[in-house]
Amino acid sequence: VSISEIGNLIGLSHLHMSDNLLSGQIPFELCNQGDTTPDLENNQLCPPYPDCGEGPITSEEEQDISECLECPDSIEGDINYDGYVNIYDIIHLVNCILSDSCDICYDINYDEIINIQDIILIINIILEI
Repeated sequence: VSISEIGNLIGLSHLHMSDNLLSGQIPFELCNQGDTTPDLENNQLCPPYPDCGEGPITSEEEQDISECLECPDSIEGDINYDGYVNIYDIIHLVNCILSDSCDICYDINYDEIINIQDIILIINIILEI
């Protein structure tokens, strides 16, 4: 089972995943484990970390983030980092979704899934400008 599938497991009473060299981002579905708070310390999990109701379920201090991608500073919705939020950002996002090659920095709503909802948010940003 991959870390992205763990949130779909049913009936867990305790989930200990510390010290396993897990990498990538933690899926929000991990919060669906009811009263179980997973132990995730000492892995290579990258922020942002899901907040399951009592704060993030881990922190940068508990993880080795040396291999994590840092998103460049940009205007929200500026997917192609040209300094503007416009139709070109929508085209770029659609192309990466269709080719399944999106950068995690393109996740506008921070739900760890890059999809039509992110496109809608960019459209709303354009319409508000």
